[in-house]
Amino acid sequence: MKKIFLLLIPILILFSCKKREDTIRWNIDGVAPVVYGELSIYDILPDSVLGSEMDSSVSMNLDLNLFRLDLDSLVAIPDTSLLDTFALPFPFPVTASPGQVFVNQPEDNTMNMGSVELTYVEIKSGTIDYELKSSIQGKIIYEYQIPAAIDAFGNSFSQIVYVSEAASGMTASASGSFDLSGYSINLSGSSGNSFNIIRTNVNIRVDPTNATDVSVSNQDTVYIINELSNIKIDYAKGYFGNQSFIIGSEKTGLSAFSKLISGNLNIDQIDIDLELINGIGADASISFNSFTASNNNNELALNHSIIGNNININRANEIGPTIYPYYYTTALNNSNSNIDLMLELLPDSIGYGLALELNPLGNVSAHNDFISTNAPMELNMDIQLPLSVIANNLTLADTLNIDISDTTGINSVMLNINLENGFPLEAQIDLLLLDENDIIIGHVLSPTLVPSASVDGSGIVSAFSTSTHQLMLNQTDFNALIQNKKIVLKIIFNTPISSNHIDIYDYYKLKFNVVANFEYGVVIE
Repeated sequence: MKKIFLLLIPILILFSCKKREDTIRWNIDGVAPVVYGELSIYDILPDSVLGSEMDSSVSMNLDLNLFRLDLDSLVAIPDTSLLDTFALPFPFPVTASPGQVFVNQPEDNTMNMGSVELTYVEIKSGTIDYELKSSIQGKIIYEYQIPAAIDAFGNSFSQIVYVSEAASGMTASASGSFDLSGYSINLSGSSGNSFNIIRTNVNIRVDPTNATDVSVSNQDTVYIINELSNIKIDYAKGYFGNQSFIIGSEKTGLSAFSKLISGNLNIDQIDIDLELINGIGADASISFNSFTASNNNNELALNHSIIGNNININRANEIGPTIYPYYYTTALNNSNSNIDLMLELLPDSIGYGLALELNPLGNVSAHNDFISTNAPMELNMDIQLPLSVIANNLTLADTLNIDISDTTGINSVMLNINLENGFPLEAQIDLLLLDENDIIIGHVLSPTLVPSASVDGSGIVSAFSTSTHQLMLNQTDFNALIQNKKIVLKIIFNTPISSNHIDIYDYYKLKFNVVANFEYGVVIE
């Protein structure tokens, strides 16, 4: 454009030197690219679910987690008070010297775990919250011990709290929290053959720095409140009870087809593994009450023998620190189910309903059930889908940003739309205008047929098809285009009538190039 205006300079000088009576007007044509790009299969489906084979053919590989039963869902230690207020066990006053222990109280504290009977846990996080009040007229040291709680260095849990001297008729107090993170705890109690028991020991002694002996009796009281709080477990062992769970109907989102807004695919072959992985050291039985695929208002239920039948799931094995999960897999394909019809809906969610029973035969492991945060029970859907398809009004929509920087003096705009179709699919192209709220306000190009690419005897593309389309924008459409600088490209794919299933390759592309022809008006007064 700069060159055009440089050529006009002598003419402008000539007219400026001569007196004129009429306004001079003329039009100048300009050309500028508006938008260009290309679409491949990776723009139609997410790269994360696509894979290329050795021959460049494309397949969809999708791992979808539908359900997970983890440690927190199965075993949870509630907040539990470990030791209550108690009076000193002396019928008459006794004298305790500085440093002397005058209370030593072991205790088996039982946790209410319902049907779950734990013998061992490894703590991920949590605290023991304490509050102490003493009416003893002397400084004391409170030592709280959990002999069966061992840290990573082999040390048993032991914490000390200093409580100041109480004034006559008053109490001194101290409060805080002990961190239990990283401790493993044997919960079999002092007998060694029980469960859900935390064995603790409380020592109270006179502070060695106390200036004098201390007289204590049953008239003196030490208030002790200790509480397990917000305990999270990394690993647990014991018997997890005969528990039943009804799950669902639940839905898991599926985003693989999110760019495809309508239409459907006819899929040549699909293989899906419905895989239940039991990383828990407990037997189970499971029954699928429902299994569906949904898209908008359309829903289709799975037709397969797995629905309504009870499946026995064996426990995981544990050898040393390594857990070996049990795998149960059911294959779903075109031959034994309607799974192809379900995927041809282009679903945005998979729905399921389960009935799960844990330890259906009771405590057959003799308190040797186990569970780890790293080995849950989960249900996965592994989809293997070679992209050999028949497309029926398969519609892709994408919003494109346009670049028209200077619109001063523009009288009219002609869009030249150049297309190269490298897919063996016919395409219809639609361009839609958006307003400032990204609401579609009109079509600037009605659906126009773009021929499919030419293929060889093996059905592989041998030559692109090319086509050009022209469109004159009216002033209203042009103003909307300038204001929002966005346009929606909508592509509708169809398999040519004479074709069977078509293999899609990773190098197939649809290229587009939109060039604008502008007519500028120049006015000299």
